Amino acid sequence: MFFEYSIRSGVFQLIVLCALIFSAIPVDAFYPCTAERYLASGSAFEVGIENSKYAAQLLQLDSASSKSVSTVQSKANSPSKSVEVPVKPGMSILSTDNNTQAYFVNVTIGNEIYPLVVDSGSAYLWVYGSPCKSQACTKNKLFSTDYVKRADDDSTFSLKYSSGTASGDVYEDRIIVNKLATTQNFTFGVADQVPDIFDNYPVSGIFGLPSNNSDSIESIISVLSESGAISKEKFSMVIGSLNSRDNSTSANSDLQAPLSENKGLFIIGDLEEDLYTGDVHYAPLIVNDNHYWQLKIDGIYVSSQEVNFSTSVTVAGSQSSILRSGIVDSGTTLLILPTQDALDLHTYFTNSVSDGTNFAVLCNSTQEISLKINGVEWSISSDDYLGEAYPESSYYYGYCVSNIQGLDLDESWILGDVFLKDKYAVFDVENQQFGLATKNENAVLVPYDGSSDPGTTASNGTISISVSASTSSSTSTSGSSSATKSTSSSFGGGSNVHPHLFWSWTPALVLLSF
Repeated sequence: MFFEYSIRSGVFQLIVLCALIFSAIPVDAFYPCTAERYLASGSAFEVGIENSKYAAQLLQLDSASSKSVSTVQSKANSPSKSVEVPVKPGMSILSTDNNTQAYFVNVTIGNEIYPLVVDSGSAYLWVYGSPCKSQACTKNKLFSTDYVKRADDDSTFSLKYSSGTASGDVYEDRIIVNKLATTQNFTFGVADQVPDIFDNYPVSGIFGLPSNNSDSIESIISVLSESGAISKEKFSMVIGSLNSRDNSTSANSDLQAPLSENKGLFIIGDLEEDLYTGDVHYAPLIVNDNHYWQLKIDGIYVSSQEVNFSTSVTVAGSQSSILRSGIVDSGTTLLILPTQDALDLHTYFTNSVSDGTNFAVLCNSTQEISLKINGVEWSISSDDYLGEAYPESSYYYGYCVSNIQGLDLDESWILGDVFLKDKYAVFDVENQQFGLATKNENAVLVPYDGSSDPGTTASNGTISISVSASTSSSTSTSGSSSATKSTSSSFGGGSNVHPHLFWSWTPALVLLSF
């Protein structure tokens, strides 16, 4: 999911994408993401530390103080000098829309290339199909079903979104991502109907990345591992631009933009050690039925002060007002918390304001947030949690929208790109764990020359194939939207599949008016 900001008709709007947790609701139910809320100057209330029970202890803190990321420096990769990283098989650059709200990768289905949102919060892969006449399908590349095989049971899929349904048939074909190929019978959805919430984004579908396989969910990472295309059943990513040597593209045929235009990197298989410094710190996943990358958060800190929440929750069998669980979701832009948690967290920010769900923080804030995961703290700087600033004409001039928002979906936090940005994130399917390392700021992407490299990310399962691509221009997001993840799907002769998260976009949520 992602959030979007726009200034339109004198109103600053925060457009929110939100999810529904389907283990607790019927899959065919429609639940709107949120109602419109207006935070006028008379109704806004201050949640900053001056009105907080934490004021005395927090006001003693130096506003510039922060708790650094705790990592153990390894000898294998030093941050002291520049290191070239060839974009070899198993690696692809990430691209994004004009407002940096969704990250996507080029995926080959059959012999054609399609931009798909890289979404670790979703379990399925689906693409816009050639029969589709929806508005989103008129702007983006479509998958032709002329020469592909329907799934053996002629199954269909139907995914309910806030503004409509994505639906179609299930097909089988070869999927190639990062120049790694599945067999010919990988199953995926081909939509002949797409909701208008997708209208303004230059993508052709969703690339779901579940944490594990099941009878009803086929993980492309597991399929590549089983076929020998990769030696390790894992993937990793860096969200945020990396340095590059020049403006040329890689020898990989799926790269359609210069390396200098990268917005990150998506890696399948072995880790790329030159992209990070120190060690990768892992945390075990919390067992769940939804294929989430869900983990325990040991504690949350603001300027070194541990946050004590007003509500207790049960995490991995322990009830606590400090512990929380988080779902790592590369398809989400912001950090999304239960409403009360968001209120509690923002009391640690001087003079923050809220309407009870959405928040604004002073733009000159230097306070740092840290999340402790399996004993190691990972920071979120003010550069990342501060959103767009209110204009000079606004009553709230001097404030910025907070990229940490409240939404009552579940007790879990959704750890989106605000958290993942500029870290090396590892999604280990085989060992059911998630890892983080410090991004190597001195890594420099260079084209791959095709030479043999024993450290190559992929194994001998890589292929060389001629594919064709069309480039779709980025669409304006002035009328854009946010999303609700919802699914009602059937695969395999109409049998119900355990529901998983899908993201779509919903109408604008006005945060503050002026």
